[in-house]
Amino acid sequence: MNDKTALTLEAGKFYKTRIGKKAFVAGLCPFSDINIDCRATGFIEGRTQTCDWMENGTWGLGVVDDRDLVAEWVEPKRIKGWLNIYGDRRSGILHCARGSADSVGHGRIACIEIDVLEGAGLGEVA
Repeated sequence: MNDKTALTLEAGKFYKTRIGKKAFVAGLCPFSDINIDCRATGFIEGRTQTCDWMENGTWGLGVVDDRDLVAEWVEPKRIKGWLNIYGDRRSGILHCARGSADSVGHGRIACIEIDVLEGAGLGEVA
């Protein structure tokens, strides 16, 4: 991690791992005079074992690892609605209700329901 993205971990907060998983820091070592490498302990979603991190969120001693914490966790936004598909390659707009999509659906070849997390299917969710 470089200084621009260095974190200061806080107990009780959620963070994002290097590979986009949700992690929770359950506690910090309360004794700053103890010479230990890992000051934070917590959990990563989908793992059964606890994880330990250094104060800045790194899991290993200077080695890049999937378990590194890289940012505070932000809940992904859910995108829901109805989308008209047209045969002439026009893009439709996302409608909140099926009735709204139907009312402007002249010439459409399909109407599909969308219910996804923002960024899903586009690589790593940012």
